[in-house]
Amino acid sequence: MPGITPTTHSLHQRLRADTAELHRLSERAVAVDAVETVDAYIRLLEGYHGLYARLEPAIAARLPEIDADAGGRAHRKLSWLRADLRHFGLADADLQRLPLLPHPAWLGGGAEALGAAYVLEGATLGGSVVARVFGDRFGLVPRAGLRFFHGYGAQTRSRWKTFLAFLETRARDEDVHAAVIGGAERTFEEFIRWFGVRKP
Repeated sequence: MPGITPTTHSLHQRLRADTAELHRLSERAVAVDAVETVDAYIRLLEGYHGLYARLEPAIAARLPEIDADAGGRAHRKLSWLRADLRHFGLADADLQRLPLLPHPAWLGGGAEALGAAYVLEGATLGGSVVARVFGDRFGLVPRAGLRFFHGYGAQTRSRWKTFLAFLETRARDEDVHAAVIGGAERTFEEFIRWFGVRKP
């Protein structure tokens, strides 16, 4: 965004500003509000599974210190998704057959991975609101079908703040900022493309 530099705005502020439109479009593509049946909810979980099964391992490979320095458990959402899908009767063989996002070759290094992690951690923060909706709508609880959206539970907001501190520590100059923002933008674009053809 013109006029914004690391000396006047935090990286988090830049990310929010520069990805605002893509964030809005990704929420429209995911279409949580359209999930009105259990079958549609399962398809939503399958869609997230296809993304996270590719993105989480790629982020972990390029940014292995994130688990220790960003509050821990930063790469367990995939296991949460699989727990939810098993709750609805999917066996391990079924999980293996679910469609996956193409391999994210665009995720070049640690800075791009940090941008991708920003999107996934932000989705966890937003998921806590969605969890209440789906819990009421489908009679779900975290241990039975709602583990993914429940996220870190009561610690979700504090873990988000810990992640943001990690984000600022890891990215201190303009070149790194640009790569982080690019990684976040590409991740939002992947959400838009992936869910755009996987409507609930």
